[in-house]
Amino acid sequence: MAKPLSILLVEDDFFEILRFNNTVSVLNINCHIKEAYNGAEALKILESSNELPHLILLDINMPVLNGKELLKILKSNILYKNIPTVMFTTSQKTNDLKECYNLGINGYMLKPSNYDEYLSKISSTLNFFSEVEFLNT
Repeated sequence: MAKPLSILLVEDDFFEILRFNNTVSVLNINCHIKEAYNGAEALKILESSNELPHLILLDINMPVLNGKELLKILKSNILYKNIPTVMFTTSQKTNDLKECYNLGINGYMLKPSNYDEYLSKISSTLNFFSEVEFLNT
């Protein structure tokens, strides 16, 4: 059996975290999810972990340390800069998109309100990164 995909979900909305976890369960994707409610918590998780996640899903608008601020820190740190990072946000601002790509994200996924579309986006994103990790092991 393949090693589970390790995901760090950085999201301040409790209901969004529940929806994500439920979706992963429905899709029966082999993964392990760690949750952080802001960028500062995500850094603590990364610093205290023995293994780095295979993927970081990152919201933009969060308290304490927002997604773009965290992304700057991650991409400037030799230990974290190669972790694939996907912005997972409701922000449709062109400036946010451009800034995040300039900072080095691997993807930008808008959170759809329609559950079928949400299911499809999560499935394709996690399956893609599962395949990438499988090829790298």
